[in-house]
Amino acid sequence: MKKQTYYNSLLIGLLINVSFILIFVNSLQASLIKSTRWRYIVIHHSGTKIGNLKIFDNYHRSRGMKNGVAYHFVINNGTAGRGNGQIEVTSRWKRQIHGGHCRQNWVNRTGIGICLVGNFDKTYPKRNQIRSLVSLIKLLRKRYFIPISNIQGHGHLNGEKTNCPGKNFPIKEVKKMLISAEEKSLSIN
Repeated sequence: MKKQTYYNSLLIGLLINVSFILIFVNSLQASLIKSTRWRYIVIHHSGTKIGNLKIFDNYHRSRGMKNGVAYHFVINNGTAGRGNGQIEVTSRWKRQIHGGHCRQNWVNRTGIGICLVGNFDKTYPKRNQIRSLVSLIKLLRKRYFIPISNIQGHGHLNGEKTNCPGKNFPIKEVKKMLISAEEKSLSIN
């Protein structure tokens, strides 16, 4: 009788451990699948002097986009009641659905769209916008393992025929800032 109780206890303990391992593996698989969904970061400019998430959402809906604003994030320039460098998270990101920010569907399915308010063919992005952009990209890269080579301006993607994010957008400097920040975090003092 004591042996049977011992074996029953052992079996129950083993089943609990196996259940825990299966739950852990399933959650790990789910997080890995989720983390590989996004493979690119695509930077845009609004092409406008002013704007914010609500304005762009209304405009995109008026153009027939049923999911609203095409981007996943909007980085403001201090106009339309938003702070300079303020990041707004769109419903596309909250719902983790594809973007509508490029002509090519593969880019929308795999690329995180970030729009900075401004027309960077005529002006330059504000310093706070660039700081916010770099901070946001650092977080996204860490979470989704996106290489710096997959951070592109909209018009730099093959097949996209646009000047976005504008001739004055400092894509090389942004990438240098990301590399520098990465090197600092890896260095041992």
